[in-house]
Amino acid sequence: MVIALVVIGIIVYFALGYFLWSYTSDNYGYNIFSVGTIIRGIGVLICIVIAVQGEDTTYLYLAGLLLLWTFIVTLVKSNLLIAIFSIFYQIVASILVFGILNRINKIFNDN
Repeated sequence: MVIALVVIGIIVYFALGYFLWSYTSDNYGYNIFSVGTIIRGIGVLICIVIAVQGEDTTYLYLAGLLLLWTFIVTLVKSNLLIAIFSIFYQIVASILVFGILNRINKIFNDN
């Protein structure tokens, strides 16, 4: 039962993400998962990792600024509701891309 709920949750999560992307792309001509968004998201992840390891709040402020920048760009190019919902999806996409880049880096550095 729990596994079924998890699978349904994942399916709904990706379906909503696809709907946000396609709706924004069709109606506003804006890709919420653009390269700039992913780069800012990876920057947020790096800032958070540095802040946690070094206990420096400056990097947390920088991460907040990058998230605010991403939110404002999405807000200006679409609408408030899409900007609010898409910020979570943009962070998840950045985490996935960051993980893929780490795996590629490990593959090339192990040989």
